[in-house]
Amino acid sequence: MDGAVYEFNAFLEGHRDSDWVCKGTNFTSVTVNTDGNTGGNTMYVCGSDKFLREVYNCALQNTWDTGLTLGQLLLSTGGRALFAGVSEPEFVAPVRCYRFPLEDQDYTDYAAHSASVNRIRVNYDDTFLFSVGDDGCLFVFDIRKKDMANLPLAGCAAAKEAMKKRDAGLTLKEHQATSLLPFADEILV
Repeated sequence: MDGAVYEFNAFLEGHRDSDWVCKGTNFTSVTVNTDGNTGGNTMYVCGSDKFLREVYNCALQNTWDTGLTLGQLLLSTGGRALFAGVSEPEFVAPVRCYRFPLEDQDYTDYAAHSASVNRIRVNYDDTFLFSVGDDGCLFVFDIRKKDMANLPLAGCAAAKEAMKKRDAGLTLKEHQATSLLPFADEILV
């Protein structure tokens, strides 16, 4: 499959402004940062190849090797952090926080889900990050602090137990065999 990113202008009757295609990659999420001065949109895209890409004006600007498959991307409303949900099929899934704007691969992983992250969202004033995963848990992170390395972790007891099992070396399949919670189809926040 080929991954494609299309940018449409909803104000000009849905006119397509730009597109960019990457052969052999299945894209899973995109988030957009609009420059206040120029009005140009920079898109951040992740996919099945374990890369995070920056696309601007039909061209690839930067690429970062993430080491893990990112399934969800979300730029905070204030534009100070880029959040990513890890979607590795055989491993537990942390929520990753990148400092924004992206210059280096400066990020922190926060242990959360025992399975792939399905959705991540922030509330309207950038105070909380909500994360939902295949493990059926909803995690709420307090992101009001300037020092993002000290984000407190909150979540269900089953996910915390899964993190202990992960540290003991269990794979996702081994954990699923002993899991107390069924998988979630969709949780809306």
